[in-house]
Amino acid sequence: MQNKSAQLPLIYRSYRFDNEFPVFLMQETEPTSEAVFMHFHNCIEIAICEESMKKWSIEGREYFFLPGDIFFIPPFTTHLSYRPEDSSGPALYSYIFFNPEEALKPFYPNGLPPEMLWFRYVDFTNKIPIDDFQKEIGLIFEMKEQLLKRPRNYQLFIQGILQSLMVSFSRYYMEKNDFQNNKKPLSRILPAVSYLNENYQQTISSFFLAEISHMNQKQFLKEFGASMRQTPSQYQNALRIQKACDLLTRTEDSILDIALEVGFQSVSTFNRSFRNILNTNPQNFRNSKRHVIKKNLRYSNFDSTN
Repeated sequence: MQNKSAQLPLIYRSYRFDNEFPVFLMQETEPTSEAVFMHFHNCIEIAICEESMKKWSIEGREYFFLPGDIFFIPPFTTHLSYRPEDSSGPALYSYIFFNPEEALKPFYPNGLPPEMLWFRYVDFTNKIPIDDFQKEIGLIFEMKEQLLKRPRNYQLFIQGILQSLMVSFSRYYMEKNDFQNNKKPLSRILPAVSYLNENYQQTISSFFLAEISHMNQKQFLKEFGASMRQTPSQYQNALRIQKACDLLTRTEDSILDIALEVGFQSVSTFNRSFRNILNTNPQNFRNSKRHVIKKNLRYSNFDSTN
């Protein structure tokens, strides 16, 4: 599946959230039996397998999705899923989508602390390990039931669950002494990552990032690369392109205005960076965004782009 997925079209889904409650549930009972496209979206997805099975490819990693399994898909993570042709019987998959910064704004009006954005920095297995997260998995199923039944004040209840989940996941990963492959503790580079997230439009030197992380430049670059699997400039560039995707989707601003807004100095540099990451240019991305390709409108609470 990995070789095939590399040749599939890439689709960007920009989900439309209610401003007052940026959380919603989708359920799927008629899954496709073949890999049609890769996609990524602008929010977190928690996928729950309830009946039947699926195959998933997430950033090149392949998984079987079996009843009881739960996957955590961060924003802007490329993935696809389909049910194998030899799998029969009823199928049911539930998907919870949410924007953590917006959903938890009542608790954190000035923005989430960097530790609660762990999913941006940690190289973790997208399939939630049942043995390590039994209580959290129970909360996820409770959140799904609340979204289905919508009892009085269910929004407040779900916000509480989301806060508990994000804190619990953060604690689990932040308290680990090492990441996979003996990576350095995340806390060492958090000041730099946090600064990049908030100031990605600016020109930022690795020397400055090392300084605010209380390391020399050589040590900082080594630890950043070990934890993030990329350089600070590559990470900053990806942040700019992610923001540009959002603006291309939501606005009619010119390509030049968007390029300047996200921090590029020229359209040519913006186009080159955009193509390097998404294998298309911003104008084609925007043009192809103007139609929804998903046929079953029951599950089309998004705009799709390939």
